[in-house]
Amino acid sequence: MSLPIKVRLTVWYLTLLSVILTAFGSFLFLRLKNDLIDAVDQSLESRASQISLGYQASDQSNFQDVSDASLRSLAPAETAAQRLSPTGIVLDATGDPAVTDQPMIGVRTIAAALEGRRIVASVTLGSDGEGFRVLALRLPRLGGSSVLVVASSLEDVGSSVHRLLVLFATGIPVALLLAGLGGWLIARKALRPVARMTAEAQEIRADRLGDRIAIPSTADELQRLARTLNDMLGRLQEGVESQRRFVADASHDLRTPLTVMGSEIDVGLESSRLGEKGARALLESNREEVERMSRMVDNLLMLASIDDGQLELLRSPTELQALAHEVVEELRGLASTTGVRISASGASVSVIADPERLKQVLTNLVENAVKYAGTGAQVRVSTWQRDGEAGFTVSDTGPGIPVLPRRCREVVCSPRQRARARDLQGHRRCTRRAHLG
Repeated sequence: MSLPIKVRLTVWYLTLLSVILTAFGSFLFLRLKNDLIDAVDQSLESRASQISLGYQASDQSNFQDVSDASLRSLAPAETAAQRLSPTGIVLDATGDPAVTDQPMIGVRTIAAALEGRRIVASVTLGSDGEGFRVLALRLPRLGGSSVLVVASSLEDVGSSVHRLLVLFATGIPVALLLAGLGGWLIARKALRPVARMTAEAQEIRADRLGDRIAIPSTADELQRLARTLNDMLGRLQEGVESQRRFVADASHDLRTPLTVMGSEIDVGLESSRLGEKGARALLESNREEVERMSRMVDNLLMLASIDDGQLELLRSPTELQALAHEVVEELRGLASTTGVRISASGASVSVIADPERLKQVLTNLVENAVKYAGTGAQVRVSTWQRDGEAGFTVSDTGPGIPVLPRRCREVVCSPRQRARARDLQGHRRCTRRAHLG
């Protein structure tokens, strides 16, 4: 299930914050615990040094007095001191009897201390298993060496660490709750322009493509998003308008031959003396219009295939000069009806291309040139090849295509069509007219 982006942002924010707080809390916990234990170790070092110096400066019977003097400032239940023999026997002890009745370190630790090493470790002592920090060192004396063990309770350290854990256990969830609420409000406020743009975009329909999304004044990602959406709407509007113009132009171009065919058929049906010659002329004219509409339909299908990205090109060796002569011969009849001379020239050029598509393009160019060149003009189709390229050139001596308003198209019937319309009972139904569409 996909969650809203506000929820996801809040969850990601809380997850990252919880990881940071947990890591930071763990660091503080370990740092505090180590600092407290280091302070206990330093205290043990100081007191062990005092006991060792005092004991070595007097006779053995003063060990308890020396240790008591060193540990006097501490509670008896929190500290203890022992002098152990190499075999682990308690020779002297001071402090809590529940702790000092038994050796506070093992025989191996005693052996390591007798070798001159200072041993510092955490142990549990007494029947209740209380934690102590102990320090053991060799205590030289005439008549043999023994081991001095000084211990200090870790109860205060554990209490301090426990209080810190309680603070973390209660403070971190509260901090996460407040941070989550704040993150939700911040995400909601930050995404409010996106919700507004979404609502504005939903109001834009096909008949309102001219509308645009309000651009935020802040120069950030949201402003770039709004500009991108407006640019997309502009491209959509241009595409829709282009399709509308295309449909209008195609409808008009198809309407022209249909109108001519309908007019000539009506004239033929109304004529009582049509005759074989007139009927043949009528059929030839309709055949020309059918071919013209067929070319238009082919062009429409090709454009649709191009827009869909499905135009398939069947490439093969193609002779451009032969193709040019073929197009000229097919359109010579149309050129004769408009009083235009048409010809093909140029060198023989062979290329790898789709001959049907090339013929379609060349036919459209030559047909337009014939249509707009005017009576008495000349249309030339020439082939060429230079610098590794080859192609067609269609030129004419006419005035060219006049500039017309966007929604205005001029329909002109050919002289042959007008002549045939006059021959059929004298009707002149094919006229020059302007069409808005």
